[in-house]
Amino acid sequence: MKAVFVFLAFALAVFLCVPALAQEVLPEESEAVIEAGPPDTRRAIELTGERLIYHPADDEITAINGIITYQDFTLQANLIRIYLDREELIAEGNVIVEERREGSLSREVTYNWGKETWRFTEFETDITGRGIEGVVFFRGENVFRDPDITEVEDAFLTTCDLDEPHYHIEARKVEIYPDHLVVIHGFSYHDFDTRFFTLPHYVIFLDRREQLPLLPVIGQSSALGWYATLYYTYYFGPESFGTVTLDWWEKRGWGLGIRHFYEPMDRADRGELTLGYQALRDQPDPMEASLSYRGEIDDKTSFTLSLDYSGEAGEISDRYTGRLAVVREDELSTARLTTSFDSDIGNERDNLLGTLDYRHKLGDVTGRVLFDYTRRAVWGESIDEVLRTLVSFDMTEGDYTYALRYETYEDLREDMAPTAVRRHVYKMPELEVSKRRTRIGESDFRYRAGLLWGYYREMETGVEADRLRLWADIEGRHSLGPDTSLRSTLLLEQDFYEWGDYARYMYAAGLRLTHNFTPDLSINLDYSKRDYDGATPFRFDYTTRQADTANIGIQYRTTEWDVSLRGGYDFIAEDFSDGDVRVRYRFDPDNTLSLRGRYDFDTGEWRGLVLGFDTSFSIDDDWKVSFDGSWDLMGGGLQTLQVGVTRDLHCREIRLVWDRSRDTFWLEYTIKAFPTETFVLGG
Repeated sequence: MKAVFVFLAFALAVFLCVPALAQEVLPEESEAVIEAGPPDTRRAIELTGERLIYHPADDEITAINGIITYQDFTLQANLIRIYLDREELIAEGNVIVEERREGSLSREVTYNWGKETWRFTEFETDITGRGIEGVVFFRGENVFRDPDITEVEDAFLTTCDLDEPHYHIEARKVEIYPDHLVVIHGFSYHDFDTRFFTLPHYVIFLDRREQLPLLPVIGQSSALGWYATLYYTYYFGPESFGTVTLDWWEKRGWGLGIRHFYEPMDRADRGELTLGYQALRDQPDPMEASLSYRGEIDDKTSFTLSLDYSGEAGEISDRYTGRLAVVREDELSTARLTTSFDSDIGNERDNLLGTLDYRHKLGDVTGRVLFDYTRRAVWGESIDEVLRTLVSFDMTEGDYTYALRYETYEDLREDMAPTAVRRHVYKMPELEVSKRRTRIGESDFRYRAGLLWGYYREMETGVEADRLRLWADIEGRHSLGPDTSLRSTLLLEQDFYEWGDYARYMYAAGLRLTHNFTPDLSINLDYSKRDYDGATPFRFDYTTRQADTANIGIQYRTTEWDVSLRGGYDFIAEDFSDGDVRVRYRFDPDNTLSLRGRYDFDTGEWRGLVLGFDTSFSIDDDWKVSFDGSWDLMGGGLQTLQVGVTRDLHCREIRLVWDRSRDTFWLEYTIKAFPTETFVLGG
């Protein structure tokens, strides 16, 4: 249900930017053109009407039944007064404003084209858009808009088309900061001739998906018993606001949480503080806190900071973590400094990490220097300190990319602790040359190729040697007819080592044949094989496991039917994979029957066969009953079952659901215009 209000506020932010309503244009008996705007960007205001009157003394133009066209909007009214000296117009009587196919109807509108400000009196508009089934009717007593903010006084909103709507939403005042947030003051919801709740303040974000919680959560479960979560949103201003959360669990205890936001309007900085405490029965009480902030030091430098704490009251279990990242960028270079720490007092461990990454562009070459420091300590036992250093140069010229890397590791404590540098591989240096994907002649096939040479030292094994790797990657799709296509892939790798006793190759190949018998019926045949041979002196060399498999899939899809059959064979294991069967038939949008199962070809037996059903029927114009569940045909028992009883309430509906498998029930309340958003009580 919260998302309903989120969307409405967002839609309001969009449509209040000068709404519109289509009307028939009146005959043009008089017309005038006025130059408006700054001298360097002056634009014409076109004015037509039944009669135009100019008052030289006041430098005023009056239009009877006039129409104004300016920039990307048109305005139509019974009476329009244009005051040239103060760059303002006042329109009265059935004022229709149209912009970008969106619009509104007002009793009076004032527009100042010098300041780009609007004022609407007795404002009405219709809102439609993605996610809405039908129309949202909105009105406000007074609306003010400038480039920085839109304010609405005495707002009213509903999707019910009756003169006396079943439900509506009221707000004493709405503040919309474009592309940032919406602040609703005195927000109340009315239905069944009752005001269900009123919130003094509520904030909706326009620049992110996440939203503040709105409605209370009430329910029951076997683990918690009855439970309830209540929310209170406080508001100090558009830069500082938050939510207080109160939890109660019948079998567990209670909890309190605070989430505060700090978001300056004149800067890109963003901050968030979270505090939480739970008082649990027969358990230590968890506590947590977190702080995150991101901001800008100057136009080239930004930073992010995060601090987290978790622990339990009266217990030695505190854990602290933190991270700071500073980034500086200009046209040629980027420098990034990152530090983080983790201290676990309960387990007596702590970690400290630091990275300095600097990249600089020198013509076609990009150079990089990286220092990566790691410190891991187990109190009273061991301390590992490792410094990784990387120097690299990258260049792209034509179809080729070149890279040269030199990478080392240093054990700063020189104790060779088990978690220190032993597992690292030194590159002294490594050279890579690769060619971008290129078409082979006039065919549908493309290939990539390259070589990778390096001199490596593996600390885990003590092996030190060079290795040359040649590789090629080919893929393409070939048409075998109007209804048949073949896609193939091939990857080849060949490694040569300094020691002549070692060499290896690896390949991976795949084929996929697709044939469409009809637009509804198709078959896929897949074959893949991976293999390797040879040996390597290094452990870090990855070797893919051998594979040799074939698979078949058949699909049949129509409006009513959806059928898929899949199976395969492993030539190495000499074993069939289980066959997968899925069948679904739609009698109509409200009634569906499905069958799914797996068949073991080796034993000739079914490994699960389930019949699913989703059906509903109407008792009369207002009541409907639905059944959604599944039956185990092998075990002979009912797996799942949900029974729902729905009451149609014109623009809303209420549904009571009982879930047999979970032995619980809940109540759903839905506004039909927003079918994907439902308020749930219980469950």
